[in-house]
Amino acid sequence: GAAFLHNAQRVRERGGSVLHGVDARRLQRTLRAAVARHQLPTKHAGPFDAVVFNFPHTGKQRSHLNKSLVANLVEDVPNVLATNGRMCVTIKLAP
Repeated sequence: GAAFLHNAQRVRERGGSVLHGVDARRLQRTLRAAVARHQLPTKHAGPFDAVVFNFPHTGKQRSHLNKSLVANLVEDVPNVLATNGRMCVTIKLAP
């Protein structure tokens, strides 16, 4: 909605990137593809000082899928983080 568009614009104004279609289970590979698709300079494929992952909430308790998603993200995120980079996971508690 409007809040997302406003926040995304603020990130871009400060030199950040907002990309869609990046699969957290295959972060490094799909990140490169998203950068190419948006025709951005390769610097937008990392390394990053921070990676923010907005954890999806389906409204259903599917803990085995959630656990797998987070495990794959944690495994792959070091491949795109700068030295001393950090990862932030946000969690929405209700749909």
